[in-house]
Amino acid sequence: MISESKRLEIKRLLATTGLSQLDIAARVGVCRNTVTAISRGFEPTRELDPIAVDEPTGPLVRCGGCGGRTKMPCRVCRVRAAKSQKGKSCGS
Repeated sequence: MISESKRLEIKRLLATTGLSQLDIAARVGVCRNTVTAISRGFEPTRELDPIAVDEPTGPLVRCGGCGGRTKMPCRVCRVRAAKSQKGKSCGS
């Protein structure tokens, strides 16, 4: 996820300069694919990413779910839960 200021700078450069997407990416400090996505109107938001909701914080502890040493909430367990839900249909 890029910052709002970088996104606006990319839009401004696309609209007002004749720079290529590769040059804009280098100038702003993002990859070319990000510039391409913004130029096509695709602007993802953090709310769409269920894995990035709660960033792990605090000391390293042993996870009760997977047994790994991690900061809680355990990212491995969240990814596994998201993957298992993704494959299920409404009738499951």
